[in-house]
Amino acid sequence: MYAVTDSEGDSDEGDNSDDATGAESSSDEEEDAGPESSDDEADEEAAGSSDEEEEVAPPAPSSGRPRGRRRRAPKKKKSRVDEVEGEWKKEDNTPIDIPYQCVAGPCRGVVSPMCTILDAFYVFFTTQVWELLVSQTNAYGARIIPNSWKDTDERELKAYLGILIVMGIVQLPRLAMYWSTTHEDLAPVLVRKVMPRNRFFQLSRCLHVNAAESSSVTHVANYDRLYKVRKLLDLVVPKFESVYTLHKELSLDEAMIKFKGRLGFKQYMKDKPTKWGIKVFVLSDATNGYIYRLEIYTGKNETLDNATGLCSRVVLDLMKGFDYSGNTLYTDRYYSSPRLFFTLGKIGIGCCGTVQNNRKEFPVVLKTSKSKKNKGKYDY
Repeated sequence: MYAVTDSEGDSDEGDNSDDATGAESSSDEEEDAGPESSDDEADEEAAGSSDEEEEVAPPAPSSGRPRGRRRRAPKKKKSRVDEVEGEWKKEDNTPIDIPYQCVAGPCRGVVSPMCTILDAFYVFFTTQVWELLVSQTNAYGARIIPNSWKDTDERELKAYLGILIVMGIVQLPRLAMYWSTTHEDLAPVLVRKVMPRNRFFQLSRCLHVNAAESSSVTHVANYDRLYKVRKLLDLVVPKFESVYTLHKELSLDEAMIKFKGRLGFKQYMKDKPTKWGIKVFVLSDATNGYIYRLEIYTGKNETLDNATGLCSRVVLDLMKGFDYSGNTLYTDRYYSSPRLFFTLGKIGIGCCGTVQNNRKEFPVVLKTSKSKKNKGKYDY
């Protein structure tokens, strides 16, 4: 007999009826089973007592240190997709095209249509530059060779610089061969007529932009490592900006000035044609390669480079003043990053360049996507 219950009260009655029927059946089984049923009765009594009381024994206290180290539950790893979900969306986010209204080329009044190459050179090497070279060279020569030194002037330094240009065009194995009489068919006759050999080597030894002794500058903490040429750079480099107007497309890359002497910030770049030398970050006109701004790399700046990184800091420094000008900057993967392009886009500067997919904040969708785009196609 079974009782079907729908409430708590019914369930209690059902339990009692079950006990009664269980008792009747057990008495009948005792008469039939005889002495062999004693073990079964003990098991049923034990089961019945456990159902009624359900008491759980408390765990025994542990003695001593645990045998093994307790494993911690693994932390839930934050998905990279969740981090960039608010920034990277599949929607048309084409930036506003700012029209570029400047007329590229030399500024009006800088050069005339009838000017020569020498006139264009003097636009950058002004009278102030020659006066600086003359004064500092004479000061240095009088200090190191006071007995044999003869002061130079602007005319002689211009002749000296002209010889250097000729040597760059007509290259010989040794400098002395330009004054050799046995190699007249190789050496330009102009070099021997313009300046004697000993005077050329003397000027090469004493040519200076800053004749100050190094001990008076280098003892200061965080001194300018370009102090030997800083005065010349301050006169020449600003001229690059003032005499020329850029095209809309700009290019930013590094260049190398060949040098293999002793220098604390000399760099080695295996992928460059000139592998050893001084590294220079250059902002140039992408149309014709005109150098507009430059920054010479003298080592890592702990104060500035740690905040945004070297590449981003260099790009932002060289692009100062181009806000909402309509220019477009082209870079390679050494400089390109999502954060840098977002920063430039907020100030109205367009950017384009290859990028490495391990850059910070690079969209995961593009990392995992295996679909390749053909030339001229794009994705956003």
